[in-house]
Amino acid sequence: MGRVLIVGNSEIKKRMEIESRIKNEYELHTITPENYSENSFLQIFQMGSMFSNQKMVVIKNFSKFKDKDREIIAENIMNKNSPVEELIITTEDEKELKSLKKKFDKNITAKLPAPWEKDNWRKFVREVLNKFNKKMENESIDYLLEILGQNDLFIYEEIQKLSIYTDEEFITSKDIQEITTHFSIPEFEDIGYTICLQKEGKAVEMMNELMEDPQFIAVKFIGFLSSYFYDLYKTMYVITGTKKYTWPNVERISKEIKVSKQRVRSFCGVTFSNDEITKVNIARLLTRKNVAKIIFNIEKLEREFKSVENQKVPFIKFIKNSMFHKKNNP
Repeated sequence: MGRVLIVGNSEIKKRMEIESRIKNEYELHTITPENYSENSFLQIFQMGSMFSNQKMVVIKNFSKFKDKDREIIAENIMNKNSPVEELIITTEDEKELKSLKKKFDKNITAKLPAPWEKDNWRKFVREVLNKFNKKMENESIDYLLEILGQNDLFIYEEIQKLSIYTDEEFITSKDIQEITTHFSIPEFEDIGYTICLQKEGKAVEMMNELMEDPQFIAVKFIGFLSSYFYDLYKTMYVITGTKKYTWPNVERISKEIKVSKQRVRSFCGVTFSNDEITKVNIARLLTRKNVAKIIFNIEKLEREFKSVENQKVPFIKFIKNSMFHKKNNP
């Protein structure tokens, strides 16, 4: 039996690795914490007749199984007489498999790049493009990431759509503009900034309006939030709440930390005459610890919204949990 362990936080990298190993002659069994049954699992690992199909077993999110179930799984996957031809286990946290890790034939890392690793995000996009036999120039990749944020799920979904849309080998920025579904960036930016201003009531009102739109796509907005607050976190390392910033300051900081000038301007409190929201130096309202907490809340939001029928609930909860100054919450 071939045993493969895939560790990391990228569901898309895991999916592509699994798909590359599936063979038509295999009888595929996918086991998750949600569909796990001890009897069904043990039956899969029992020897069948000589005419039985070869089995491929994919066990997803191993770290999320109950302790008792993990013990049963571990005992059977190490059985040398197993009828399973190919076994793949995915997990975000490998500590539960530490004692078994050496027994796997192959260990594969499926981690997403850090938010500031621009070249590695380009590399990830190219990996997805290769799956669909497509290519992009760096400029187009950067534009795609600007629109979608650093979320592997909808990067994959949008490239899949784009690959159907165009017959050409190269996908261009024009193709992305024409086919990629996204809300106006100013609308997203306004919600992010209102959360920074700690205006809970206004942020909830804006969020409710946004989610009433039938074209609202939750994963895209979560990707935006992730990108927005990671940019704020980077900016908070170089700005203080005591300084009044000017446009030349903004240009210097933007170049130094590789965050867009418009976003740095907003964080530093540099207001233009056409701004609908007066800008305030965010370092006067939030600390790096506060912003880190918001990023943690976004990660929780990403997990929670998939498991509820009413998606408004986790989004409103996210806003409420990201408020640190109740006096600013009319």
